[in-house]
Amino acid sequence: MTLPEDTILIERYRIDDLLAYGGRGAIYRAFDTSLNTPVAIKENFFQSPEAVAQFKKEALILARLRHPALPKVLHHFSFEGQQYLVMELVDGENLWQAVKRRGEPLPEREALDAMIQVCQAVNFLHRQSPPVLHRDIKPQNIKMSSDGRAKLVDVGIARRFANAQHQAEAGAVSATPGFSPPEQYTGEREASPASDIYSMGATLYALLTARRPPNSHSLLSGDATLTPPESINANISPPLARAILNAMRLKPEERPHSVLEWQKQLE
Repeated sequence: MTLPEDTILIERYRIDDLLAYGGRGAIYRAFDTSLNTPVAIKENFFQSPEAVAQFKKEALILARLRHPALPKVLHHFSFEGQQYLVMELVDGENLWQAVKRRGEPLPEREALDAMIQVCQAVNFLHRQSPPVLHRDIKPQNIKMSSDGRAKLVDVGIARRFANAQHQAEAGAVSATPGFSPPEQYTGEREASPASDIYSMGATLYALLTARRPPNSHSLLSGDATLTPPESINANISPPLARAILNAMRLKPEERPHSVLEWQKQLE
């Protein structure tokens, strides 16, 4: 059940609108009456002791991160048994809305500029110790701010990993059709930085073709095939098409070794 409009949390935050809703939680547009500024608030739906501890741990990790392409995490609190994360509100349309509004793929230069900014943010996350993974990169989670900067939003679902083998501390397997790699569907292998690389490749594929890629588990089983992006949009340059397909390889070890490596291919 979502929060009604005008709900006041901890005598400070007024709920103005529901922005997104999913199985893990909800995100609201809200207003900080103490600082007179709009904010985004993420509500955690999971209330097991493990989930509560994980959500608080994530809040503490994310609050320390500062990058131009990531919204700032401002506050974490509990209210009536629920947990909330307060973040910088990023106005503007997301990149999938931009594609739908135009009714055609984004120009290559525009899509590349946004994706390179996202690469810089994800590389920053992956370089944390231990690494922080986003695990839900998709066009809907990339917004363009009023000053023309790309912002990778919904970082509240990020996960950190406890050791070099990327063993998850907590959290269930999650996947977004078309944009998540096979390992996020099966759970047979832990997500890793390579998982975010697949999602970025799938995101760039969607931006430049105006089509969501097939589900990776369908590609893995042979029930679907991936049409080369240049076959859909002849304006995509061959090197860029190769970079997209390299990022979307089904085996993690066959993808670029790091986000920085893939970013250099894009540049």
